[in-house]
Amino acid sequence: MNNIVTPSTPPLMLTIEDNGKHIVANNGDEVLVLLRTNPSTGYDWIATPVNPAVLTEEERTYAVLSNAMGSPNDLLIHYRVTGSGHAHIELQYRRSWENGVAAVQIFTIEIDSREK
Repeated sequence: MNNIVTPSTPPLMLTIEDNGKHIVANNGDEVLVLLRTNPSTGYDWIATPVNPAVLTEEERTYAVLSNAMGSPNDLLIHYRVTGSGHAHIELQYRRSWENGVAAVQIFTIEIDSREK
């Protein structure tokens, strides 16, 4: 059974270790997803559409971990809970131009939100 994490007032930070979890959140909560990526290889985390009545992706930022060629980066995705209901986050680690090729890794989170 997946863990249920209830965010508090500060943003909820999720990492690859939280893959597959179920979250109960309130309208207005911020959910942050931090994942390692290596765009120099063409791989990146590509999001499938989310339920916009419940969740919106607000921003993506990359943190360079090293200036060495081919070094990985951290990707931080900011989501905001915008309404009551259910949303499914799915991020696929793959090359965007390789259609029909399975993702190397898939990160998923289930979110049920409610009014405060």
